[in-house]
Amino acid sequence: MPGDVELVPAPAALGMLLRRAAADRFGEADDHRERDESRDELVPVSDRCGDQDQQDRQCIDAPGDPGVRLLNHTSGLFDYDEDPAWVKARFSDPGREWSPKELVAISTSHPLLFAPGTGWSYSNTNYVLLGLVVEAATRKTLASELRTRLFGPLRLSSTSFPVGTAIPGRFAHGYFVSRRPLPFLPGTLIDVSTIVSPSAWGAGQIVSNADDVTRFFVALLRGRLLPAAQLASMKTEVAGRNYGLGLRITHTACGRAFGHDGDVPGYRNIVWATTDGRRVASVMVNIDATRVPWDKLESAVRTALCSA
Repeated sequence: MPGDVELVPAPAALGMLLRRAAADRFGEADDHRERDESRDELVPVSDRCGDQDQQDRQCIDAPGDPGVRLLNHTSGLFDYDEDPAWVKARFSDPGREWSPKELVAISTSHPLLFAPGTGWSYSNTNYVLLGLVVEAATRKTLASELRTRLFGPLRLSSTSFPVGTAIPGRFAHGYFVSRRPLPFLPGTLIDVSTIVSPSAWGAGQIVSNADDVTRFFVALLRGRLLPAAQLASMKTEVAGRNYGLGLRITHTACGRAFGHDGDVPGYRNIVWATTDGRRVASVMVNIDATRVPWDKLESAVRTALCSA
């Protein structure tokens, strides 16, 4: 139903939030005047690496820019979500709320996948760290910053950032097909809406609905949330990776599109928007991929985007 909410991916929202928070902390005026970004940690990769066709691994990212490396996944940090012990512990105690520092500690217990700036690998750890950066830069909680900078101003009345297993208001129940080590017969359909903590924090703990998600992407891509230079850097692709700063990038039948996908137990979604934000399509389902494959979701959202 239109008013129901689901868990949605946070990267684009967090990317925008980090850039505004950093700008406020380090002196950018609120009137969106452009500043010299050639020395700033938020400079698009292409500005430093020259020709976009240059494939030198040294040019995936410039030295000394940890914020960019986190946003575009060139940090080399291990994804805590790939840690077998954490996955087992999460299923064994699904209601446990993992703190962001615990998630980072799981990641840093593994060696780097590659030297920072010399490769690319998607890592949820990056967005958890970015949430901690937002808190350090603003001296406020991530939840507070999301409310005051995004949810409130954009009137995202069905959007929240809950903790624990409770979801406020009316919501779509999410379902998960049981597998080991869950204490149910394999194949059993489980309503996980109020028994599984998302434990994603900055990587995907926002609860929202399709109306609010599309409204956010309209505002972002029409330039209502960031200065033009910062939005352009979010949309600048890491060479050959179809990813910018918190945004996935793709080519559809109706042109270039920006968005993201995401999932937590019981909920999955994909959103794509045209480069000017005039068309946005979002598909949300409340079941895992054993019942609705990802390729069907991708096909549906692309059809919706280009059929408008």
